[in-house]
Amino acid sequence: MNPTFRPLVKVLGLSKSYGRRRVLNQLEFDVASGSGLVVKGSNGSGKTTLLEILATISRPDEGLIEVCGTNISDCLLYTSPSPRDGL
Repeated sequence: MNPTFRPLVKVLGLSKSYGRRRVLNQLEFDVASGSGLVVKGSNGSGKTTLLEILATISRPDEGLIEVCGTNISDCLLYTSPSPRDGL
């Protein structure tokens, strides 16, 4: 890997649970500028949860998300509770 490579999106150790159900477990990936990412899986496997976290609609339980080198892990765009939060 190029030592000067800086990904557009970097995800490290991303985890999220709903109660006792863990839907993301230590997920890690990089997305380079100009590239794409495909997310596929069965129903309930965490695809929507991942997209909500990346869109800052939901917070991860653990992990780091960087966009253009800026940590967005604790950012929330939308703060109303989700029905999945059990609130």
